[in-house]
Amino acid sequence: GASTSVSPGATTTYYAEAVTSNGCRSASRTAVTLTVNPLPAAPSPVTANPSSICSGFSSNLVGTSVNNTIRWYTVASGGTSIGNSASGGNFSVAPTATQIYYADALTPQGCISATRNPVTVTVKALPTPTFSSPFVATVCQGDDNIVYTTEPSQSNYQWTISGGIITSGGGTGNNTATVTWTTAGTGSISVNYTNSNGCTAVSPTTRAVTVHPKPGNPITSTPYSGCGVANVTANVGTNGTTCRFYGPNSLNTFISSGTSIVVSLLGTNTYYISSYNATTGCEGNRVPVSVTVGPTFSLSIVGSNYNGSGVSCPGGTNGTATATSNATDYPIEYAWSNGTTNV
Repeated sequence: GASTSVSPGATTTYYAEAVTSNGCRSASRTAVTLTVNPLPAAPSPVTANPSSICSGFSSNLVGTSVNNTIRWYTVASGGTSIGNSASGGNFSVAPTATQIYYADALTPQGCISATRNPVTVTVKALPTPTFSSPFVATVCQGDDNIVYTTEPSQSNYQWTISGGIITSGGGTGNNTATVTWTTAGTGSISVNYTNSNGCTAVSPTTRAVTVHPKPGNPITSTPYSGCGVANVTANVGTNGTTCRFYGPNSLNTFISSGTSIVVSLLGTNTYYISSYNATTGCEGNRVPVSVTVGPTFSLSIVGSNYNGSGVSCPGGTNGTATATSNATDYPIEYAWSNGTTNV
């Protein structure tokens, strides 16, 4: 029942005999052979494919030790195996940060390599695209030349627009996009790119844009005219709260807001009227209207001198009256009346 511990360096046959308390020995000895299996070498080569990944992606670890099982660890010694693979087979890992993995070899006889070989998987950060400030988040339908900007010096820019069109930039090499917002409602703009690590964000950065409706054209009664002055009136178009008046003969010279203006500039001139929404700040088309203002003038009437009285006798036809106007810029038509009927 006694035992003896041995640690042979190679396969060895041991012999056992019996010895009595009187010192007598057995006539023969019994042989026992202890087979010593060699330790395997640590797996080689040990590789990662790819050895550098973007965060959120995976890499395949491969270790080679013919006919043996490859065991994987995150520590150089001790610890608990994170999994096994066959020699030359893939072992998938998805580290969240740069990680060194270690591989040892396990033989079918249960022998384990004395050392482990390392392999490093480098994890590269993903980009987080942002929009530069100020970000234009509220616009009017039809607004153009609205520029959006993200980080420069990246590659493979990807721009997406909803509710508008990109009129400039917005290509794979552009960190800016110029937008015209065409559709009222809630639009959006998105951007993604590849950073200097060669990584692209899993999803683009998207921002919402409120597109207020463009007011409709004002309702006008053109042409307008008057003597001395002309009253120009208009009704507000759809989605508007008031009208805006511009001129004369200038699309950008603001006069006032409301539903009417009085103009006194002589001659025929062009004024512009738009519908405007004071809540959203959106303005519609500036519609041209023609306004003609004639000059004021005076009229004098002089009768003929009949018998020194300057009048004619009742029922007589021997008197005359002459009307004279001081108007010089326009031709004058005269209308005569005796007070009850035109003559």
